[in-house]
Amino acid sequence: MITDRNLLAWYAAASDDHRTAGLDWYPEADALASRISDATRGAVTHRQACGVIAALSPRCSWPQNKVAALTVVTAWKRGDDPYTLRISGVYPENIAKAYRILSDASFETCAHCRAAGGHRKTCSAALRGPKVVAFFSAIVGSSDDGAMDVWATRAARVAPAEVSDLDPADPRREGVPGSQREYDGLAASYRRAAAAVNVTPRQFQAVVWLVIRDSWVRADGRVNGVRLDQDLPF
Repeated sequence: MITDRNLLAWYAAASDDHRTAGLDWYPEADALASRISDATRGAVTHRQACGVIAALSPRCSWPQNKVAALTVVTAWKRGDDPYTLRISGVYPENIAKAYRILSDASFETCAHCRAAGGHRKTCSAALRGPKVVAFFSAIVGSSDDGAMDVWATRAARVAPAEVSDLDPADPRREGVPGSQREYDGLAASYRRAAAAVNVTPRQFQAVVWLVIRDSWVRADGRVNGVRLDQDLPF
C-alpha cells in the first residue's frame, strides 16, 4: 500500500549526507547536461543532453548513467554505429534512443506520458515511458516532480521498519507501478510528503531514493550498504 507515512519515515531516516546529496541531485544532473553541451560547443543542446541522460537511465545506476551519457555523446560525434555500441548496465535499445535524440534537436517526448494518460507501447517518441519522461522533465526543469522509479515505488510501499523482515517473495519488492493510475497516485503522495517537510517533490524523491537504496535488504538477505560516495553526481 502506498502511504505518505512510509515516505515521511524514509525521509526522517536520512543522514545529513543523504539530504545534502538528495537536495543537489537534480541540479547536479542539470549541470552534467550543461557540461555535455559545452563540451560539444553547442552541437548537442542542453535539452538534448537532458534527454540522453533520461533515455539511458532505466535500470542504470547514477554513476553508470553519467558515464553512459558521456560515452554515447562521444560515440555519436565520431559517427559510431549505435547498434554495435555496448555500455555496461545500459540497454542497447536505450542507446539507440539516445542517438535519435542527438540527431534531432526537436525530439519529442511521449504526449501520453506527459499528460498522465498512460504510456502506449506503440508510441514512436524518442523519449517515452512515465518514469523516463518524468526524469527528463525534472532535469530540464519543466516539472518539479521526481522520477517514480523502482526505489521511489518501494519506499512508498514498504516502511523502513519492514525492510529487514520483508519476505523474499513479497510482491512489493518488484517496485514497479502496476498502472498509470498507481504511478499518478505515487507522484501525488510524494508531493504531499514533500510539502510536509518544506522541500520540492523532486528533492524529496532524491533524498528518499538514496536512503532506501542504501538500506534495502535483498531477497538473498544481503544489505545494499551505504554507497553514497559512489553515487554522488560529479
